[in-house]
Amino acid sequence: MFISPRSSKSRAPASFIISAVAHLAAMVALSSDHPELEGEVGGNLEQSSSVKAACLFYPPADLEQSLRDAVAALNGPDRDLSGTEIENVGDDRDRFIPALIVGYTGKGRSLQSLEEVMERNDPSDPDWHYIELTRRCSPIHYASANNPPVCLLHGGDDRVVPLSQSLRLYQALIDAGADATFVSYSLGGHGPSLGPDVDRFAYQFLINRL
Repeated sequence: MFISPRSSKSRAPASFIISAVAHLAAMVALSSDHPELEGEVGGNLEQSSSVKAACLFYPPADLEQSLRDAVAALNGPDRDLSGTEIENVGDDRDRFIPALIVGYTGKGRSLQSLEEVMERNDPSDPDWHYIELTRRCSPIHYASANNPPVCLLHGGDDRVVPLSQSLRLYQALIDAGADATFVSYSLGGHGPSLGPDVDRFAYQFLINRL
């Protein structure tokens, strides 16, 4: 991920951040037209949070689909997460991470029960606010023609965030008329890099647009 504020007079050093932070970067890059997400704490509140461009490596883009995929995979083989950024978080054999993202934890709550709430589509459900939060935290819902240029980069052998997440976001951006680029390396995994050629492409993308 690299973002540069439109209001900045100088360019910040470029850096690439992957996955979880790329999700946050995608939210920043795509949601500047949504003042309800700006917040009211912290410094520099008078400054715009819009950005000039963003390069996002394997971002979780559609948390609703991620939840469905995680439930569907529960009966599948355990994932080998060695060498990935969440190796030290635990192997997540229960694929519970999509529920943890929105704080859905506690007695009687599981990945399956959260999906059941979503599929019932009943706003009167006491846990419905978790589904609303899942949607508000999904960058794909903020795709629009007003978005800054976005480059999505994803490995075809990613065992943490499926390639389909970037593909879904890319299609949403294209459908909305945004400036979007998609790069995939078929043998690439989940970090720390997709290789020097992909890194150079990302840097050049930014140089061309900043």
